[in-house]
Amino acid sequence: MKRIGAIALLYLWSCANQTTPTGGPKDEDPPVLLRSIPAHNQKNFSGSELELVFDEMIKLNNPAEEILIIPSPGKKTEFKIKNNRVFITPENTWNENTTYSISFREGIQDIHESNSVENLKLAFSTGPHIDSLRISGTVEDALSDKKPESMTVAIYTKDTFNIFSHTPDYFTKTLPNGEFHIENLKPNSYYIYAFYDQNKNLIVESKTEAYGFKKDLIDLNKNRDSISIKTFGIDSRPLKINSVRNLGSLTRVKFNKNIISYSTQSYFKDIVHSFGDDQTEISYYLTSDPSPDSVHISLTAMDSIKSSIDTTFYLSKKDSKYKPDPLSFRFSPGILTTENSTFKVIGSYNKHITKINFDSLYIQFDTLGIDPVKPDELKLDSLHKKISLQKKVDPTQLSFKTTASLKLGKGAFISVEGDTSKVQTISIQEVSAETTGTLLVEIISLEKSFEVQLLDTKDEVVESVKNSKKLTFKNLPAGEYKLRVLVDENQNGVWDYGNIFTRLEPEPVHYYRTQEGNSVFPIRENWEVGPLIIRF
Repeated sequence: MKRIGAIALLYLWSCANQTTPTGGPKDEDPPVLLRSIPAHNQKNFSGSELELVFDEMIKLNNPAEEILIIPSPGKKTEFKIKNNRVFITPENTWNENTTYSISFREGIQDIHESNSVENLKLAFSTGPHIDSLRISGTVEDALSDKKPESMTVAIYTKDTFNIFSHTPDYFTKTLPNGEFHIENLKPNSYYIYAFYDQNKNLIVESKTEAYGFKKDLIDLNKNRDSISIKTFGIDSRPLKINSVRNLGSLTRVKFNKNIISYSTQSYFKDIVHSFGDDQTEISYYLTSDPSPDSVHISLTAMDSIKSSIDTTFYLSKKDSKYKPDPLSFRFSPGILTTENSTFKVIGSYNKHITKINFDSLYIQFDTLGIDPVKPDELKLDSLHKKISLQKKVDPTQLSFKTTASLKLGKGAFISVEGDTSKVQTISIQEVSAETTGTLLVEIISLEKSFEVQLLDTKDEVVESVKNSKKLTFKNLPAGEYKLRVLVDENQNGVWDYGNIFTRLEPEPVHYYRTQEGNSVFPIRENWEVGPLIIRF
């Protein structure tokens, strides 16, 4: 009896100490559509509301963005949930004799694990037949290998449309890999565009956002599955001058956006000019007192979409409280290639240079001696305020394994405002075949004008070569790189951006890609890679 009582007590204790069930395995299955009204590919649908029934309880996930209905029945279309059912009520009534296509993307999920319904699409027609043609393709940035995600791809049937004021006839959004698919289309001719719909109204409201398009009509009488749209970030606003500021001997002309070139004319010769802090500004300096007190200037400027402005204004040398910034330089670390005993350095400066004292420019080899810089070894780009130095150094100086540096002594440079550069030391890094890599590149193309660019992983240009089909890039630091080719189709010497107003697409850009489809490849020390072949 005691044994039975002990067992009974143990049983009662276990019943009094219930624990939370551990539950079953995690639900990884997405909701499954059981039926819909209308059914997929149903014709002659005359209802006002759509209903979809799933095999489990569901929730909506940002349906206005994720559930794409084309043609759009209105941006105020309602989406409602009741247990395992979804109800869609259009803002506007369904059009007669129209095929509608709905892509649910990640707009419907289960309530527990947020698993999204997979690849669910629904098509129906309010008329006697279903339109079945398709336009598919990819969207990618013209100057990178990035695939824009959630970009709107829109098609228009009227040739009088304007993407800045008109909504499209059909639209979709790009997938994470840049792909897009617009289905259930009728035979017709379409214009196609890609853009960021920032305000969710299917209209491009910013002329500074990236967008892309195909210049030619798509005559859709069969499926088109390889449309490639290159996007480009370009400022399409009309070019204008925001301000002209006279600051003593300096006058700053400020534009509303970048310009790529300009020309200026004046009877007065004692004027120097260049781009300002960036290419939205031109700086004019009066180097002597004009007589009379002001100078008439004629200016023509052009932006990247080839729109231009012609204007006139006056320079004057008046008293001003303006305090100019001191003359300054910024240099990247210098490179000394031991293979050919060549030193290179590039840099920039902040205002116009009028004089260079070469006695104050030299390479210092520890305490073993100096190697002066000669005038033909130094180049100034006074328009863009860039400086470059390439110099052969004495090979015997390198045999001592010394450290080297470029020295800017006091007063090495004198600016248009009369101030001088400060003492500055630029470090020099020695490179050799043993510590760097070599890259061989071969171009196979009938194009005559192009530029091959070696890029780092930030898409910054490391080196570039024009119109050469067999190239060797030497002394590359170990790391990861990309290869890009800009094609100059019109052979004007530059790669041209597109222009939405003249329906000019960007000129072609080609990337080297590995067999796995990657654009990034490694360079290692004491390695020779290639030849990497780019065909276009």
